[in-house]
Amino acid sequence: MANTTGEMPFLDHLEELRSRLLKVLLTLVVTIGVSIWLVLNFGIIDALQAPIAPFLPDGNLTVLAVTEPFLITLKLGALIGLVLASPVVIYQIWAFLSPALYDREKKAMIPALIVGLVLFLIGGWVGWAVVVPKALPVMLGFQSGSFNIMITYQTYFSFVVQIVLALGISAEVPLVMILLAALGIFDARRYNAFRKYAVFLSFVAGALLSPGGDAFLMLLLTLPLLLLYEIGVAGSYLVQRRARRAASIGGGALFLALMGMPGDASAQIPIPRGRQTPTTPRDTLLPRGGVQARQLDSAAAKRLGLPTGPERTFPAPDSIMESLLGRSGFATTRFLADTALLFADSTTIVLKGKAGTERDGAKLEGGQIVYSDDRCELIATGEPKMFEEGKIAIGRVLRFDTCSERGVITDALTSFEELGANWFVRGNLAVDSSASRLYAANSEFTSCDLPIAHYHFQAGEVKWVSQSVLVARPAVLYIRDVPIVWLPFLFQDTKPGRRSGILIPQFGFNDIVRPTRGYRRQVTNIGYYWAPNDYIDLTARLDWFASRYVQYGAEMQYSWIDRFISGGIGLNRQVEGDGGSSLQFRWNHNQRFNAATTLVLNLDYATDSRVIAGNAVDPLLTTRQILSSANFTKRFAWGQVTVGGLRRQSITDGSGTMTLPSLTVSPNPMDIANGITWSPGFTATNETQFKTPQPVQTVITPGGLDSLVTTGRVRNSTMSFDTPLRIGGFNWRNRIAVNDRQTVARTVRSLRIPDLSTPEPDDSITVSQVQDGDFSSGVDWETSINLP
Repeated sequence: MANTTGEMPFLDHLEELRSRLLKVLLTLVVTIGVSIWLVLNFGIIDALQAPIAPFLPDGNLTVLAVTEPFLITLKLGALIGLVLASPVVIYQIWAFLSPALYDREKKAMIPALIVGLVLFLIGGWVGWAVVVPKALPVMLGFQSGSFNIMITYQTYFSFVVQIVLALGISAEVPLVMILLAALGIFDARRYNAFRKYAVFLSFVAGALLSPGGDAFLMLLLTLPLLLLYEIGVAGSYLVQRRARRAASIGGGALFLALMGMPGDASAQIPIPRGRQTPTTPRDTLLPRGGVQARQLDSAAAKRLGLPTGPERTFPAPDSIMESLLGRSGFATTRFLADTALLFADSTTIVLKGKAGTERDGAKLEGGQIVYSDDRCELIATGEPKMFEEGKIAIGRVLRFDTCSERGVITDALTSFEELGANWFVRGNLAVDSSASRLYAANSEFTSCDLPIAHYHFQAGEVKWVSQSVLVARPAVLYIRDVPIVWLPFLFQDTKPGRRSGILIPQFGFNDIVRPTRGYRRQVTNIGYYWAPNDYIDLTARLDWFASRYVQYGAEMQYSWIDRFISGGIGLNRQVEGDGGSSLQFRWNHNQRFNAATTLVLNLDYATDSRVIAGNAVDPLLTTRQILSSANFTKRFAWGQVTVGGLRRQSITDGSGTMTLPSLTVSPNPMDIANGITWSPGFTATNETQFKTPQPVQTVITPGGLDSLVTTGRVRNSTMSFDTPLRIGGFNWRNRIAVNDRQTVARTVRSLRIPDLSTPEPDDSITVSQVQDGDFSSGVDWETSINLP
């Protein structure tokens, strides 16, 4: 089937990637072969050692092995070949990624790639032609008469390559800074604020890039970095100024276009008095929050005695009615009733017998509706019902002031959506047309949608502001019809999103009024929650247990969704009443670098686990283990590599095990031939058991016999190589394992030896042999064949 969406299928992407990788490999083979020929025939090695030749006794560098001349030729040819192949490599990368870029990104990346290559070559040339000749006399001039200079080609080659690469990469700094500014990620103001850190990082980079950590060479590499940073700041400023100028021109053109755009003439027609009603969606009688409310289903409405929809519908409009409804500049109100009375002198309309009105999608039904324009009054009686966007309100009498746009419904029942639930309110309600406020007196409210709610609050006054706050005072919590708790007020913050604030302390009634003098008060969760932005939040809290302990600490959570990073860091200190203390550190981090690379890190460390176990109320906490782990997984085209570690520590006696490192290499199964598949695998682990309790030992002291409690340690290192081979239906499994074990623990063994004090040869005595530990090593080979 042909692909008609214009997108390349996944398998086509893999085929294109394979094709471009083959082109890159072929180019590298050709350029490296040509480079080795150039090295052998054009004296490039002599040219490379020319700067240091005057400082050598015979003008030649030293080699220390038979294979070094051959390896030096290969390394130099590979480096030159990589430089010659770099245009082709960059083009193949660009050709593979360019279909996923926008036109503006292509226009920015093509010059950036060209300029980046030029800057790298210029930086490398400066390192070779300027830095290396200037650095050699200074570095070799110290105590020149005290040493015999014998420099190997390997060390000199590494020195030159490190200098050239360091200057080449450093020359890219201004380009990267300007690109970040052009993309809006950084700007000149942030670069100026970051300058003091840039100076520090430049010195650190100079120290790391300088061979041997030489101070003069470090300074020689640091100064260009500082200069390049200032060039990047200046370039970022120019890019921003150009962007602001373009934005101001575009904004001015947009403003002029809007000023010159003709409007609809009907909007200038004034709305006649008596028909003036705001037409925005907010101008309704029913509450509406900023979040789309859940519509009340018919089953819940039936249980509560609410209607599921209007009982009466308006007839289809004829041609005259359609022309009236279609007039612009007027707000339309439709009336429906068995009898309609119009009093022209008082501009009053009385609708009797299944009356109904509709305006802006909101419908009102009742036994009788009276609308008086002079008194700005709307009165609905006979169990009025209001419908709007799935919301329903019913009551006994509705009175609405059309001038102030406020109304009161007596004995009402309505609902509003807040905090992901539908709240039902019964009582005398006051609402306004802004649809964002609701006031209730002598009311009940609950989120239970049953006729007899499982629970409800009864309050004298209730105020609800959409997406802001819910307050009730005084409030009584009922379970069914039994009062449980009386509260002077009930407050609930309903603002969306995270907000900073004080944590709610947790304590009981006995913590306020002690039942006995020996009762120990306890208050937990005293603290503050701070959310400065959408990426991090910080919680500081304090727990207090009288005469037992004080616990305080802080925890930070972070989440960067579009970078697939999340985690948290926590530090907690627990101080006992008798002076004991424990500091606990926790860190969990989860990061997905890309589809093939992940990092999962969980660290948990406590300085004294006995303090935690001694103050734990939960019995499960006293038997738990302090667990730390780290795993890094990388998938390649040929297989998967996992590196990690694991540490378990018992909270009771501090014993535990640690596996560090743990390496697993799992290549993909390889088809050697038709029907023959090889699935190798390699595993290496180093496991340590520490603080393992040992049997109590009796020792002799000057005061007599005493007992000694000791602990031991065991290290077990294992490497295994699995080479299963499947031939047709047969599976030949081979596993080679190398194990090394060392035990550090006091052990006692009983031995029978001859008794030399008696002439009888069969007499023997039992002696005890004490050892501090032992070790063992072994190689195991396991093989088996599974038949079809």
